[in-house]
Amino acid sequence: MTSTVTGGNAQTAPRGPGAVQHTQLYLPARPESLPTARHAVRTALSEWGLADRGGLQDNALVVITELLGNALRHAVPLIGGSETPCLVVQLAVDEDRLFLAVTDGSPTALPSVRQAADGDENDRGLALIDALAASWGCSTDRQAKTVWAALRLPPRPRRSLRPLPDRLAQ
Repeated sequence: MTSTVTGGNAQTAPRGPGAVQHTQLYLPARPESLPTARHAVRTALSEWGLADRGGLQDNALVVITELLGNALRHAVPLIGGSETPCLVVQLAVDEDRLFLAVTDGSPTALPSVRQAADGDENDRGLALIDALAASWGCSTDRQAKTVWAALRLPPRPRRSLRPLPDRLAQ
């Protein structure tokens, strides 16, 4: 059985058949994994030619930090093949969206947007994701939960036309 909770305009999670590029990391369930996840996002966006696309990288870094931070704070890690508790980070891109997802071992601990009081230092993560993402959601099965967000790809930068050299313009 799979259940889904969504925020924003519901779309598909990153496992969809339309993914053009995809990468997945198994990270130890420790705060030290946050810089590794951010580095993976920067590397993937650079390799996919998306690093300089209108704030996409900055937004993706905020989203992956919040997704992974929430999993570290509120969820139970998965047990990897080496018996090391881990979380799975997935990145995928299709024609118009970048998907970021984190899978953990807590299928019953579903995320929800909370209202933080003025002095609170927590409870803003999903509100940030909701503001930055075109959509976000949660898929569960009997053993795991995947929380994902989809960011719209900004338009490709337009190339400026250069004037023809004098010898060709005649």
